[in-house]
Amino acid sequence: MNMNTDEEMQPSNIPSVNDYQNLLAQVQMIAEQYQELHARLRTAEMRTGTPLPLLTVQVPSEEPRARLHRPVNYQRQRDPMAIDNWPFSVEDYIDSSCLIGEKAVAMGASFLADSALQFWRRYRRDLEAQQLAGDLADFSPLTDFKAFDAVIRDYFFPTDYVLGIRDQLDRLRQYQSVQQF
Repeated sequence: MNMNTDEEMQPSNIPSVNDYQNLLAQVQMIAEQYQELHARLRTAEMRTGTPLPLLTVQVPSEEPRARLHRPVNYQRQRDPMAIDNWPFSVEDYIDSSCLIGEKAVAMGASFLADSALQFWRRYRRDLEAQQLAGDLADFSPLTDFKAFDAVIRDYFFPTDYVLGIRDQLDRLRQYQSVQQF
């Protein structure tokens, strides 16, 4: 029977307490640098009025990841179907990317193009100007995708569309019994 000594049983790759403390200090330093860079990015966004591209860090993973199809950009179509379907595809993409809050709004805004993007830039700039002027006592930035979606729908959804659909429903008549149908 072969007996192992205590030295042979202990793995050599376990970090010491000093190694752990050094790693912890490095992580803390990186977290502080991240917060400083994030604040600088937000300042640049406010100055330009343009949402900066969303930066992500990918960590290698052993798990296979599904390849997500990028939603099409919304370009100001006043087509009710396009306005109704676009947020669903974007929200699915955002959910699959595990983004929440302001990052989800920034991702949604990245799928705007042409005059829809111009509207969004103007909308954000106007809100920030009102906040700076003190006109909005209860100002709060859009912090979720549903609020962002509501702003886009309110502006682009044709107001007469719902009325037209209601009129069509009112004009529907039943001319035969259900049994004859």
